Amino acid sequence: MLMVFVTSCCPSVLAQSSQETDSLKLALKQTKSDSMRVHLLKELSWQYASSDVEQSKTYARKAIALSKKMGDKELLADSYTNLGLAFDYEGNSDSIAKYFGIALKMMRELGNKNGEANVLNNIGVSHYYRGNYDSTMVYFMKTLAIREQMHDSLRIAQCFNNIGLLYRTQENYAKAKVYCKLSAAIKEKFDDKKSLLNTYSNLCAIAHSLNENDTAFYFAQLALDIATQLNDSMELGSAYGNMGVSYHKVGDQRKAIEYLEKAAVIIERTDRQQSLPICYHNLGNAYAADGATKKAIGFYLKSLALAEEQEMAEVQLDNLLALSETYDKAGDAKNGLAYFKRYHELHQKSFNLEKASVIEGLNTKYETEKKENEIRVLNLDKEKDRAEIASKNAQRNLFIGLSAAAVLLLLVGGFFYARIQTKNRQIATALDEKNVLIKEIHHRVKNNLQMISSLLSLQSRYVHDEKASQALQEGRNRVTSVGLIHQRLYQEDNLTGVLMHEYVPQLVHELLATTDSKYLKVELDVAKLNLDVDTVIPIGLVLNELVTNVLKYASQKEGSLLHVSLKEMDGKLLLSVRDTGPGLPADFDPKKTNSYGVKLIASLSRKLEAEVTYINQNPGLEVWVIISKYKFAV
Repeated sequence: MLMVFVTSCCPSVLAQSSQETDSLKLALKQTKSDSMRVHLLKELSWQYASSDVEQSKTYARKAIALSKKMGDKELLADSYTNLGLAFDYEGNSDSIAKYFGIALKMMRELGNKNGEANVLNNIGVSHYYRGNYDSTMVYFMKTLAIREQMHDSLRIAQCFNNIGLLYRTQENYAKAKVYCKLSAAIKEKFDDKKSLLNTYSNLCAIAHSLNENDTAFYFAQLALDIATQLNDSMELGSAYGNMGVSYHKVGDQRKAIEYLEKAAVIIERTDRQQSLPICYHNLGNAYAADGATKKAIGFYLKSLALAEEQEMAEVQLDNLLALSETYDKAGDAKNGLAYFKRYHELHQKSFNLEKASVIEGLNTKYETEKKENEIRVLNLDKEKDRAEIASKNAQRNLFIGLSAAAVLLLLVGGFFYARIQTKNRQIATALDEKNVLIKEIHHRVKNNLQMISSLLSLQSRYVHDEKASQALQEGRNRVTSVGLIHQRLYQEDNLTGVLMHEYVPQLVHELLATTDSKYLKVELDVAKLNLDVDTVIPIGLVLNELVTNVLKYASQKEGSLLHVSLKEMDGKLLLSVRDTGPGLPADFDPKKTNSYGVKLIASLSRKLEAEVTYINQNPGLEVWVIISKYKFAV
């Protein structure tokens, strides 16, 4: 994955220049106001967060102690936020959760919506840099909800920017573009140049991912122009980095290295340490593309070391994969395999940790709601007893009794209505969280299948037997057919179904890309069917076998044809694959053949309760698969 420079998620305070640090210390010595001292201590804590974590923690703790002495809860909550940020840079997960948790609880008790949103945003940022993307989305959405309640346009724009960045990281580029353009529109309206620069950087990143090189250059130049106007060294570093990546994408590696080295020099002098491993990684990419393998490996290793130190999971994975591929291309298979194994282990660890974290969170939420419901039931029982006593006393006066009963009915009705509304909101929130988790699982499954495909590809490079090499390629094709299904599931809002008129053309295109079939004409006739994933997987594997067979035996002559059809008719699905090749031998019997592909089709057909018929045409072969057991997506 190609990375670019983005100022992803700004904390609630901004880093100052190194010259200003001395000014802050001088002001701290001279001021006699305790509240001003707390503000200066908090600013110093943030200033040192990325360069000297121990100093940062010391200043944050001093701010906490002084806030407690003053009895100022708002300053105390802010100070705990600063301590959480310091531990965030250190990578101490337990302390991050502890101090952000204290700050969040205090902000809510104080009714400080702005402070609550700042803390939620910072928790989301912490999850983002550790690769916990589903948790990141939950916290970013909570932040956005509060900003919208407050009608805070500029901070709403920053929320859109952050959500757009997250979607880009998850490779959902369509949604990423929508959110970042919404962010840019608001910031342009308010002429918020510094914040706009960050969003232009994200839009540049999205354009790179979509191979829209002209658009990427456009946003990179806009970002560089603003950084130059602001004369901000940190932002200039990021802007130079974006330009470097833009040149790398169009193949001008000399220009790419020139801009990226400018970026590295600037970033090494600033406190933006989280940008440095990204800069080194991109330099590795440029040198690798320029043929300077030794330099490329050196920058990948420097980037990996920094990313491990800062717990930047995504950057670690990118470097491990890049090192594996670079060593492999250089003929060093031993190191190539070693780094690929590390990539695989970290990928699995990241997934398992995040899954466990989300499940634990959902369980905690369930237990909390369960206890709250038990308390509500007890309170209802007490209310019932009081109501009976009131009813007996009310018998002395019928008019008063009826009035009291009417009032009570309204109160109880209102109470239950409020409970139902609250429960509906809780269910909706839980459903959103579940959908985020399901999407992430599909994404991870797709990545694991891609990893298997890459392993098969690596293995095939060292196999010289033609039949063995062909078998490995067929295995890769089968993995691809399933991987595409999971890719479609996490990229779309439909979590349980696959649109066959989109999936089938994509699968056929992927298979065609594995062979040189310049004479083959492809015809597709696929109905708009939204099928359940359990139906699509066996159909995809069957289609893979049939199309692969056409590519092997019926695609090398001029005028060759591949026709694929999928329709629903009379309560059955009809899948047809036809070619103009030599056909099958006259004595062909699918039950007696030793062909693995035919046996696999037969096995999958039993799962679908399908009837498979092979018909020799003149010329060619047509295979009909009539499926009785299938399910549409809900």
